[in-house]
Amino acid sequence: MIQLQLPSERATADRSRLIQLFLWCGAISGPLAVLVITIDGFLRPGYSPISQVVSDLGIGENAWILNTTLVVSGQLSMLFALGFSQAMRPWIGRRRLLASTALLLLTGTGIVNAGLCTEYRPVHMLSFCVAFGGLSIALWLIGLHLRKDRAWRGYGW
Repeated sequence: MIQLQLPSERATADRSRLIQLFLWCGAISGPLAVLVITIDGFLRPGYSPISQVVSDLGIGENAWILNTTLVVSGQLSMLFALGFSQAMRPWIGRRRLLASTALLLLTGTGIVNAGLCTEYRPVHMLSFCVAFGGLSIALWLIGLHLRKDRAWRGYGW
């Protein structure tokens, strides 16, 4: 027997799957970037992670590896921000959720920009400051709010 789903039920199920997919994008973004950057560092003759910054991999012969990794990682981070916004609606207030989502989107944008602006150091460095600054503030803001909720207290300080 064929079961018919109402359009709203199907839309809700599709939306839920999309939110989960976006959250998984955030879960794989960081580890994927670290893995690719580590392999790229091993493949680059003369590169030393002790005496050189990771950004040095973004200039030269195989620069496309790091630059593409940063762009993809930033895009995955932005998708995570959208999924996070939808998934956390029941727990975080509207204004704080909007601010957190904007900061997480800013983080992803900074990472993408760092992958695109590799040759011009000031813009590249500013991009990483925006990315890590935005992430730091977003995590602090989210943590402060979730700390108030008994159900989330065990996951924080």
